[in-house]
Amino acid sequence: MNLTLKTKAALVTTLVVLATVSLAGGWLYRQQARDHVALLRSQQDTLASAMAANLDFKLAASLAALAGAARRVDAAVLTSPAAQARFFEANALRPPFNGVAIVGDDGMVALNDPPNTAPVNIGDRDYFRQARVTGQPTISAPVLSRSNGHPVVLMAVPLFDANHRFIGALAGGLDLLSDNALGDLGHAHVGASGHYEVVTRDLSPLYVMHPDPALLMKPAANLATPDDLDTGRDFVTRRTLRHVPWELRIVIPAHEAFGPLQRARRTLLLALLLTGIGTVLAVSAGLGWLMRPLETLWRSMREQRRTPDVVVPIDTRANDERGQLAREFEGLMHELRAQRAELAAVSDTSPLGLFRAGLDGRLSYVNDAYLRIHGFADRDEAAEGWIGMLPKDDQDEARQAWRRIVTEPVGMHVTRRLQRADGRTIVVVVRSAPIVIDGRVQGHVGTVADVTERIEGDRALRTQAAIFEATTDFVVQTDHKGRLLYVNPAARRMMGLAPDAPIKHLTALSFNPPATVARHAVEIVPTAVDKGVWAGETVQWDAQHREVLVSHLLLAHKDRHGRVEAFSAILRDITAQKSAQQALHRSEAVLRSLTEVVPMAIAVVDKTQRCVFVNQGFEAWVGRPRDQLLGHTAEEVVGAEEYAIRRPWIERVLAGERLTFERDDPSREQHRHVRVDYIPLFDEAGEVEGFVAVTTDISAARAEERRLRDLAQTDPLTQVLNRTGFQRALDDRAARAPDEAPDALVALLYIDLDRFKPVNDLYGHAVGDQLLQMFARRLRQLVRPTDLIARLGGDEFVLVIDGLHEEANAMIVADKVVAAAELPFELPAGTLQVSASVGVACWRPGDAATAGGWTQALERADAMLYRAKAAGRGHAVANATMDA
Repeated sequence: MNLTLKTKAALVTTLVVLATVSLAGGWLYRQQARDHVALLRSQQDTLASAMAANLDFKLAASLAALAGAARRVDAAVLTSPAAQARFFEANALRPPFNGVAIVGDDGMVALNDPPNTAPVNIGDRDYFRQARVTGQPTISAPVLSRSNGHPVVLMAVPLFDANHRFIGALAGGLDLLSDNALGDLGHAHVGASGHYEVVTRDLSPLYVMHPDPALLMKPAANLATPDDLDTGRDFVTRRTLRHVPWELRIVIPAHEAFGPLQRARRTLLLALLLTGIGTVLAVSAGLGWLMRPLETLWRSMREQRRTPDVVVPIDTRANDERGQLAREFEGLMHELRAQRAELAAVSDTSPLGLFRAGLDGRLSYVNDAYLRIHGFADRDEAAEGWIGMLPKDDQDEARQAWRRIVTEPVGMHVTRRLQRADGRTIVVVVRSAPIVIDGRVQGHVGTVADVTERIEGDRALRTQAAIFEATTDFVVQTDHKGRLLYVNPAARRMMGLAPDAPIKHLTALSFNPPATVARHAVEIVPTAVDKGVWAGETVQWDAQHREVLVSHLLLAHKDRHGRVEAFSAILRDITAQKSAQQALHRSEAVLRSLTEVVPMAIAVVDKTQRCVFVNQGFEAWVGRPRDQLLGHTAEEVVGAEEYAIRRPWIERVLAGERLTFERDDPSREQHRHVRVDYIPLFDEAGEVEGFVAVTTDISAARAEERRLRDLAQTDPLTQVLNRTGFQRALDDRAARAPDEAPDALVALLYIDLDRFKPVNDLYGHAVGDQLLQMFARRLRQLVRPTDLIARLGGDEFVLVIDGLHEEANAMIVADKVVAAAELPFELPAGTLQVSASVGVACWRPGDAATAGGWTQALERADAMLYRAKAAGRGHAVANATMDA
């Protein structure tokens, strides 16, 4: 903003007056503020000291009353309800406390007043542990009550027996949400809007008392004591309590504490404002009368500056400073008009576009060449018209960059691509230089050159040269007589020429076998001359004179009269391509032969789901010849029902996913299990062009897996489950336990043959094995097919029987096992006699829902087995039903 001399003088005078008045008023305001704050602090200090002493007294009195009552607690009060009732009635501890409790030495609350039926233990509370350790009364930090969930402060006085042994504590609680020594203080007001706060004194202070119940036991705000003139903060006064590590705060809101000061400050500012306005008006009126002649000269000079080519009359007759200034200005304008005339003559004849830009970026002058280059109709359109010739997304950024450039003291050189209104795209080079007057930039002047044709020609030549230099094809140019003019790097390498070797003395035919030379004379060159181009395959020589098969394109370049000026040849080595094609044909033949002999059913399906190839294995699998399969859809080949099952898999493989799955083949009379692989086929663009379906019969492999698994879980001697098979069967039953009837019983019988070792020692292990086999057969005859029989090792067997109604059923089976073992064993070696001991464990299905439960049952049955042996062998012993 440009200020007139009159305005500046008025402002300076006003500022001096206001500064003087402000300093005096400010000093008075600060004195008043200090006196006000000192009086307020004295009042609040007195109040804080009195309130802190009062709160200290109430807390001390409450603690003393609780301690006095504690001295009247004896052992009877801790155990006798009648004594407890008499104690609470005689001591009248409510009030001052909202609740009183007698606590045992383990922290368990024995009795509450008022009563509370829920069990409460305060053994982990800090105040209880401190009273128990120190033997002194304690006051707690604010905590949440375990009886009603309210924030409370608790006092505890230790209780001792006649031998001064700690037997418990008498505790009194102050509910911070109720009326008491603390709660009453939270409802009290200081002044109109002030309040009291009580906070703990530690590293993380908490609110013990606050008018807002939601803040109780929350982290306390760090309220700093304000400076004398810090009117933006609440006024806080603090006092420390003697009996507890707490701090009492009196908080007066800033708007109440400093209200008088703020009103005084507003009055002072209003007075300053009125004084400033009066001063400005008075000074402006006086200076206006003094500056009127100079203002008249200024208007004339401004009009002359706006229209420098028009002579504006200026009064130069005055003999004072105004006349001198007018005469100097008139001389300067005469020189300026002469310079402008010279510049206009030069710019109108220049082939370059000339322009001048102001500090706002707009062009204030352009010559005719500038208009012609940009296609503008007049100079008004040229002010910012070039910006509209840029892409829309770039216009705002370009405008801001240009406005920044014209204010900088450095020149610019940039190339721009512009779109004219007639649709033509031009490339221009813009150069500018700053206009610096008295060290300040006043704008830029510059030139614009249209380089569109030159840029396009250079780009075409660079592109062509780059293609020729980088391509792996062989590019050769000759004159009309066949002398070499240009050979690209790839052709030089093939011909054995160094990159910088001269070529003008060589001809293209020097690098061709005789047959190719003859073909050039009778076919290639005549065709190119006649039709402008020839294309085909020829044989060339490389650097070692080896024949190279190439694809060959020959172009004939003619002048405007039709005479040949030069030839261009483009050749490509296709030796590897031909070899690859031959190798591909051989690979296809080998692959087709392999697919016919592999023991798999193979089919190739295109992306329309039609079969394009099947091998003999696939023909045998579906039972139809190849001519009835090729060209048919997958649904027609496998049938509608089977296609409905396979359709999701087909859609996934056609989406590019490789799939492998196993399933039973429903089309076979004999059960067969197959593995199917769907493999997507991709083209060079990465698109799926079909898939390969491979079907393999894996029935025998799966049967062998099952056989080996059964062998691994069966005892080879007795053909019952071994320990591994038994554990697997237990895991399966544990998984089914939640589905079984909850009231049914399951029994585990742990069996050990008595006097079996002498059989092995006297008759040999072969006889012992025969006895074990016969005993296993007897066990099978005793139980149901669904029950488990296992040999855990040596002469130890286990039975698991489920679905029992009572434990007696398990003992019946155990007695049968004992009886079966005592029957004579008729063996080739003679008749042998043994016995068996049985341990029985019973439980409900839910008791052994995991493998760990079965292990526990087995351990219990084993323990019962040893009891049976201790009872004299040949017995069965059961334990009580396990309780989960």
